[in-house]
Amino acid sequence: MTWQEFAQQDPELAALGQERLDRNGLVMVAKLRKNGWPRISPVEPLFHNGQLYLGMMWRSRKALDLLRAPRYSIHNAVSDRMASEGEFKVYSRALDITDPEERQNYLQA
Repeated sequence: MTWQEFAQQDPELAALGQERLDRNGLVMVAKLRKNGWPRISPVEPLFHNGQLYLGMMWRSRKALDLLRAPRYSIHNAVSDRMASEGEFKVYSRALDITDPEERQNYLQA
């Protein structure tokens, strides 16, 4: 499901999620390492053209983890132990963007 499809089904929740995930410019992504152990890393979220993109260094360990096993969860960064600004989580599957035009659109966003 794209972010746009999610927003069409539940506009209020999607708006809340986008605000919280976009707030600090970083979210935490959880995924599985090759050996099966969990890995948690910061990534940069970008909402563009109805999609949620996760920005990371090409060929980084986290990128390789997602290419191998695309299931992941992201959680907005929380700045205090009471989570006074609220929390938001997404569970999904990563897709490698191979289309040159879509990659260029991402870079220009």
